[in-house]
Amino acid sequence: MTSQHSPEKVLELALWNKISNAQHIVIVSHKDPDGDAIAGILALWHMLQQASAAGEIVAKREVIHMFNPGPKPVAFQFLPGFEEIEFDAGEIDWSPKGLVVVGMDYASWSRTGLADHVAAQSLTDAYIVTIDHHPPRQEQRGAVVLVNPDASSCCEMLFYTVPIWNKEVATPGIEITRDIATCLMTGIITDTGGFKHANTSQRTLKAAEALLLQGAPMHQLMTLFTSIPREAIGIWQWAIGAIQFDEAGQFAYCLIPHAVLKQFQSDSEALGGLSNVIATIPEARFGLLLREEGTEQTAAGTISGSLRSTTEHNYDCSALAQKLGGGGHRLAAGFTGEGTLEQVLEKVRELA
Repeated sequence: MTSQHSPEKVLELALWNKISNAQHIVIVSHKDPDGDAIAGILALWHMLQQASAAGEIVAKREVIHMFNPGPKPVAFQFLPGFEEIEFDAGEIDWSPKGLVVVGMDYASWSRTGLADHVAAQSLTDAYIVTIDHHPPRQEQRGAVVLVNPDASSCCEMLFYTVPIWNKEVATPGIEITRDIATCLMTGIITDTGGFKHANTSQRTLKAAEALLLQGAPMHQLMTLFTSIPREAIGIWQWAIGAIQFDEAGQFAYCLIPHAVLKQFQSDSEALGGLSNVIATIPEARFGLLLREEGTEQTAAGTISGSLRSTTEHNYDCSALAQKLGGGGHRLAAGFTGEGTLEQVLEKVRELA
């Protein structure tokens, strides 16, 4: 039977087979989650809750969990089901019989935060399946690894995978409800920059049209790009004034020390979209945002980097991020480094 299907469809069906026979399910994404990460795990959670209630999968509704390494991305707390996400790996049992972990949008397994959690370190690939639209890499794990770099987002992948599941294996099938449509549309909108990025395809727009017809509030979701929380005004004002241009490397950058984040009581979420602004400087091949991490319990020293380019410059941010231990897409990527802001900046200069 499988010989009649394309390789991608074979993986989609294998993915369903693995998920539907699991006794316990945990859906995970990555640190510093964007809209596609949070909305993607929520969309799949809603789908599996629906399938469980209909008896289409083995797992009961109460043992289908979501995990995302904290802190909570409050910008997405409006999404239906957000309150069900666990942000502390210690709150989840990683050892029950029949467990399947669904990794979404993570690009590199280390970004799930599970590699740092003792109870989850024993997970082998046999217990993991992956849904990702980042280019295939050795860091993606699982008995089934479904990767489609041509998709704008994991949410777009889910939208087109559901009809395959419904036609081939799920009876009576998964319905795209308004809640699911809202989640899927959020992931698509955020990963395409409001349909402005080069990853917006005809299939992307067809998916968005269908989700709009299912009740996804597109106009409300588009405000994710047009509004800045009042509490973030101070850090944005500081950051805009701190943008500099590297003449030799032809890129713009902003360095944000941990002390400044503390001064404005800000976190990574407050700076969402800033790297896109930096990249709009006409002479810049790409924009770079370096943020010095640290909490009251953890000393500063870890640097989070965000890289963005525009369709005009088309700089390969993903290639640069991979050299720095990270990953992502051609026009949007990220990485983490150790040292001072200036040391990491110098490394970017050497590799760009």
